[in-house]
Amino acid sequence: MLLTIIVSTLAYLFFILLGIVCLFIDTDSFYFVPLFFIFLYILKLIYQTPSCKSLEKKDFLVTCIFVIVNISVYYFLKKEIRIGVISYFYLIAFICIEMFANSIRFKSLL
Repeated sequence: MLLTIIVSTLAYLFFILLGIVCLFIDTDSFYFVPLFFIFLYILKLIYQTPSCKSLEKKDFLVTCIFVIVNISVYYFLKKEIRIGVISYFYLIAFICIEMFANSIRFKSLL
């Protein structure tokens, strides 16, 4: 379980780095990587039961909650909040949370 959290966090870090290199987001976005790790560690309590569904409603809700936390931290850092920044945060959070959730869900297929 911890290896899955680490791999998802590294993927999140990669996408943060890609966003910084492509100038989508500011360099202060590195604050979100440890926050994402803690968030996934708490999230493992929600995703305990294996199933064969690839997407569930709670995936979108969890991603929205994490993006709202990111945007509020971004707001308190006095950074400019644009729709592109919000969309990019939602995209990378959704991809990495889905990686984490699907690795737990599809363990029943092994």
